[in-house]
Amino acid sequence: MVLPRATHLLRVLTPNSESVAVRVPAHPTVLRLVALLGAPLATTSANISGEREAVTAEEVQAVLGERVPLILDDGRCPGGIASTVIDVAADPPRILRRGALGDEVEAFLQALQR
Repeated sequence: MVLPRATHLLRVLTPNSESVAVRVPAHPTVLRLVALLGAPLATTSANISGEREAVTAEEVQAVLGERVPLILDDGRCPGGIASTVIDVAADPPRILRRGALGDEVEAFLQALQR
């Protein structure tokens, strides 16, 4: 979800934007890591904006290479496609990238507008 940036959020996380994208992963390994840390993770997407989504660690490595210090490899992205991205800072909210839950999110947004 893309949300308006909270004023207490470090500017380094959103240097050129008044919005921030947050995600709740469905992957059990990442959920366990977040639970063990007791805090959210500030991470980059696994692709370059506007480019094809990477769904394996090998694809991430090919695209991002040395730009990221760590790639967590626990197999192919569940569902085989990237996540759906929704901009809830927009009025009305809109889908920015149709992904694994695209149909469900679109149905929800349509129900909100009724």
